[in-house]
Amino acid sequence: MNYKQQEWSSAHGTLGGKRTYMRKNASLLPVDKTQFPHVVIVNLIYREVREDGLPAADEELSRLDATEESVADQMQAAFGALFGLIVTSDGARDLFFFLPEPESDDAIEAVIESCEPRVGYDFSMHEDPSWEPYVELMP
Repeated sequence: MNYKQQEWSSAHGTLGGKRTYMRKNASLLPVDKTQFPHVVIVNLIYREVREDGLPAADEELSRLDATEESVADQMQAAFGALFGLIVTSDGARDLFFFLPEPESDDAIEAVIESCEPRVGYDFSMHEDPSWEPYVELMP
């Protein structure tokens, strides 16, 4: 499944008192979530942040967009990841990828580094067979 050809829905509001924009891959709603029980959250960290926590300049937004797309392409190619959710708020853009098997931190780091990210980043992996953020943030 190529995330670029899938249906995405958008929403905005507040999360933790911060202005927030979200995009959800609605095409994943019928997926058997138990077949992709591991979530990797890649946090793309802005260099330039407005007071409200969103990107401060168009150039910053372009760097985020380019890094997001590159990371998503590589996560899908390397791990068969499903790209499900994007949350932009409080100085970061969080990308949620659902994987069928757990991957090592070294493997995830190598994939992200291969993208030559143009913003700061960190990441974490969790077991989440119910896709809690995906389901709860944008029901």
